Amino acid sequence: MNVLTKTRMVWTEISFKQLYQGSCLYYEVFDLLTSAGFSLYDLETGFRSPQGELIQADALFIQK
Repeated sequence: MNVLTKTRMVWTEISFKQLYQGSCLYYEVFDLLTSAGFSLYDLETGFRSPQGELIQADALFIQK
């Protein structure tokens, strides 16, 4: 059974740069969840590089 079919919201950490080997990047999470019927609802700023570049954030996806 696909657990996403019974899920209304997903709150997850997303990375915009690969921080460790095998980690998923934002676009992979976005593609997976939007193809399962979710929409990106909100982002909360996470970690930034010393230069200010956004590296990680938390994302809320909600079932359409």
